[in-house]
Amino acid sequence: YNLYISPLRHVPGPWYAAISDLWLWTCLLRLRQCQIIHGLFEVYGPVVRIGPRRVAFNDVAGVRSVYCVHRFDKSDLYKMALECGQDHAFCIQERGPHAARRKTFAQHYTQHHISNFLPQMQERVAALVSILKTKSDPVDCLTMFHCLMTDILLVATYGAHQEALQKWASGVEDVVSEAMEDFPKRGMLRNSLPSWLWKLLTYFPIERWRRFCAADEVVYKFVADLVDDVRAQKDGGHKGKPLPLVQRLIQRSALSDRAIVAEAMGHTIAGADTTAATLSFLCFRLTRRPDIVKRLRDELDGIEDGGTARLSISALQKLPYLNAVLKEGKPPLRLYTAVPSLLERVVPHLTKNGEPFELSGYTIPGGTIVAAQSWSLSRDPAVFPSPEEFAPERWLGCDPNLLHAHFFPFGFGSRICVGRHLALMMMQLTVAALVSELDIEAAPGSDEKSMEVRDMFAIFPAGLECQVRF
Repeated sequence: YNLYISPLRHVPGPWYAAISDLWLWTCLLRLRQCQIIHGLFEVYGPVVRIGPRRVAFNDVAGVRSVYCVHRFDKSDLYKMALECGQDHAFCIQERGPHAARRKTFAQHYTQHHISNFLPQMQERVAALVSILKTKSDPVDCLTMFHCLMTDILLVATYGAHQEALQKWASGVEDVVSEAMEDFPKRGMLRNSLPSWLWKLLTYFPIERWRRFCAADEVVYKFVADLVDDVRAQKDGGHKGKPLPLVQRLIQRSALSDRAIVAEAMGHTIAGADTTAATLSFLCFRLTRRPDIVKRLRDELDGIEDGGTARLSISALQKLPYLNAVLKEGKPPLRLYTAVPSLLERVVPHLTKNGEPFELSGYTIPGGTIVAAQSWSLSRDPAVFPSPEEFAPERWLGCDPNLLHAHFFPFGFGSRICVGRHLALMMMQLTVAALVSELDIEAAPGSDEKSMEVRDMFAIFPAGLECQVRF
C-alpha cells in the first residue's frame, strides 16, 4: 500500500523510506539525519518522501506556506521535550494553546527588556576573558560556553547566581551543569526508543550512563528549588532590577507551579545547549582562519568602551564584519545552525480555505507530516555559492533580500525562537571580547574529524568536545 497505492506515491524519494519509518529512525541514531536528508534533496529535488506519511521539502515558498500562512500544528516529535511529563511552550503542539502560553512570557524577551540584563552579560564575558588569560593549556569550549550561558540564563530566568563558570575554571564538578548538557540528548534518545527498551537501558551499571539517564530528574529538582526560592522572596527580591522570567510568570500568569518549572526548564536548557555548541564550532573555525581573526581585530581596534566585553549592543550592531561572521558561522546562523533538523508539522485534512494542501505541485493528504530544515535552506548553492565554505564576505555588499529570504536561523513563523535577542547579544559580546583580547589557536585535541557536525535535533561535535588554546 505505502509504495504503490498511498496518496504520497507520486512524491519522489527512496523506496525504502516509503515502506517504513525505520529508515528515518536509523538516520537519527546515526546522528546525521539532517545531512542525510540534505543528500536526498540533491538527488530527488526540493520535495522528498522520507516516510510512509512524511514529506521533507527545501523550498522557501513552502516554508512560508506551512509555517507562516497556514501555521500547521506540530507533530508528536516535540513530545520529546516534555519536562517530567509537563508541557511547555516549545512542545505544545496546537497553535492556539501555544499562542496563549507564549503570550505569558513574550515581553520578557523583547530587545528592550533583554538589554536590561546587559551589565550581567558584560560581567560574565569579562570574567571569562580573565579566566582564559590565566590558562596556558587548551580548554574544552563546549563545556566552557555552556557554563557561560548557564550563568546568564540563570540570572535572566530566575535572578539566581550559581557561578557555573567559576566552578568550571576551578575544576569543581558541577552535577547540574552536566545534567543540563545531557538533558536534550536524553530527551531525543528516550523519544526515539520503545519504552521497554529505554527502561532496560537505564539499568546498565555504568555510572556516567546512569547520570545521563537521570538528567531530567536532576534538572527538574534544581529548577523547582530555584522557583521555590523566587516565590519565597518578597517582590521576588528584584525590586529595582530587571524582572526575571520566573518572577514574571508567578506575578502575571495563572500557570501552576509545575507548569512554571517546566517552562523555566525549557528556556534554560534550550538557550544554554544550542548557543554553547555553535559558539564552539565558530571558535574552532576561527583557529583555521587567522585572516578572519585579523580582520575582526582590525574592526574592533580603537573602540573605547571600557574594553570589548563592556561594549554596548548598539556599538556591536554597527560592526559590519563582526555581524557578517556571526551570520555565516554561529548559532542562530548559516553554517552552524543550532537546530538544523526537520521542524515537523501535521497537515490538516482541509486547509483554512477549505481546500487540500498543495506543496510545490504535490497534493499532500491530511495527517501527513511535512517538514523543512534550516540546514538545507541555508545551503542552496544558487544563493550561497560554495555553501560549505566559511565565507563571512558573502554577507557584505550582497543583495540582503536574496540571502535573508533563504535564511531562517531561529526557526519559522509564529514559532520563531523567542530568545533570539538574548542569543545574539551574548554572541556579539563573546566573540568581540575573545577576538580582541585573546589569541585563538588550534589545539591537538580537536581536528576536522572530531569537529564533524552531528545532530540530534540540535548540533554538537562528533568528538563531544572542542579543544582550543586561548
